[in-house]
Amino acid sequence: MVGEDMPEISTRLLESVTGSITSGRTSRRDDRGRNPLFGSTGQIGATDLVEFSGPSILVARVGANAGSVYQVDGQYGVSDNTLVIRPAADQNVDFLTEVLRHANLNRMVYGSGQPLVTGTMLKSLEIPDLPLASQRRIAVALGDADVLLATLERLIVKKQAVKQGMLQQFFDKGTRAPVGENGAREEREDQQLGNLLLRPPRYGINAAAVPLTAATPTYIRITDIDDSGRFSPKVGVDHPKSADYLLDQGELVFARTGASVGKSYLCDPHDGELVYAGFLINIAPDPRVLNPAYLALFAQTKRYWDWVARTSVRSGQPGINGREFSQLPVYAPEIEEQNFIASTVSDIDAEIAVLGRRLDKARLIKTGMMQELLTGRTRLPVQGGQ
Repeated sequence: MVGEDMPEISTRLLESVTGSITSGRTSRRDDRGRNPLFGSTGQIGATDLVEFSGPSILVARVGANAGSVYQVDGQYGVSDNTLVIRPAADQNVDFLTEVLRHANLNRMVYGSGQPLVTGTMLKSLEIPDLPLASQRRIAVALGDADVLLATLERLIVKKQAVKQGMLQQFFDKGTRAPVGENGAREEREDQQLGNLLLRPPRYGINAAAVPLTAATPTYIRITDIDDSGRFSPKVGVDHPKSADYLLDQGELVFARTGASVGKSYLCDPHDGELVYAGFLINIAPDPRVLNPAYLALFAQTKRYWDWVARTSVRSGQPGINGREFSQLPVYAPEIEEQNFIASTVSDIDAEIAVLGRRLDKARLIKTGMMQELLTGRTRLPVQGGQ
């Protein structure tokens, strides 16, 4: 039930709704032990000691995972890089876990060195003050949302595994895609990428980024490309020679330096007009012998990344120049076979994209549910008229 004039839920400090908030102990690890040993990210081994028993909420205390939250039960040990929250008897552990996750504890981390979350910081958190029955109803509702999120995440992982299996199969020269009337195809060895291009690789423009507006073209940089080759526009570029560095349909850019060396992006007309930056190399496949989408898929294979690892090793910062990219060995069968492979894998990519959008939407819905339920703007109906 939603009420416009419904008062917001009052709050209590986390310290007042817990039995204790302590650090884990330096547990004696013994993989022959019968009890799990938990650390900041989950189970890290076993122990022969029983340091805690019953439901607890564990919070990573230090390092990159500081602030992450998960729940445990049974008999177990906890390492000293983890905080242990023991809910009071009038608190539902599932509800309290959801509240702590919603609090986004990693925003609280401090320290000039490693990120750190302390028990003192947690004790001062404000927690919705609700009867136990209400906590249980909210926990059940949010638990149902978690089930949907977990299902979508598993489906995405499964589809990604199918895609990787396809890539391994299609880019293995011993397995050929089923194209043609009789299946007879010309055998081809690896070819150097430079022999499959319309022109030699080109370097991007060295220009400063400016705020993204309708008056300037979008700037594409290494940091704007994710590990899956998707582009997220963040900035524009205002330079008199910008037009000389526009990315055309059918062209790709490859990161040539730094930790992201080898990462790639295939031009997507839906992303609009893009100017590629100086740390990117523009590659223009000759569509008569190399399908651009096929090359983009090749850039996701283990064979490609093994080549990147070997080629980018230098005395300083990792890097691959245009000449070296021209020497990249690419397995390029007949264009009909490339087209079939690109089309087949793109169908899987489309399914993954749809699932990804559903997952994003489900996360937003859960966040909205948390906001409504924890502020009192929405109250769940009491079962049995109680």
